[in-house]
Amino acid sequence: MSETYVEVVRRCLAAVEANDVEGALQMLDANVVVTPSSELVTGSTGPYRGHDGAREWFEQAAMAVQEVHFEPYEFLDFGDRVYVSGRQSVSRDGGDAGEYGASVWHFEQGFIVEVQGYTNREDALSAARAPRAG
Repeated sequence: MSETYVEVVRRCLAAVEANDVEGALQMLDANVVVTPSSELVTGSTGPYRGHDGAREWFEQAAMAVQEVHFEPYEFLDFGDRVYVSGRQSVSRDGGDAGEYGASVWHFEQGFIVEVQGYTNREDALSAARAPRAG
């Protein structure tokens, strides 16, 4: 694969910011599981399962906020996992809100199969470094 998984994660985050549902879905496995670290964007921590779940997340986000923005600080490549930390912020009628977060993105056969959010760096790094199950 010519594109690194870090680049795929960057493109997926950009698609989410642009509300490009179809663009994001192209990078997600049909059975993806997305578990946000907080309720900041949609009011739910999910999990959101499969392409239908990803579409549901986008719909909830579109109804809840006017804009989502990611300011990644750090990307670390762990082979089939990518660790990302940074700040996410949202704009809504009541003003702007933001928080620090981290996530681990798991890949299989070039597609994102899981995105797990964390509220702190240490937990996310431990998950990214953990031996593969099964």
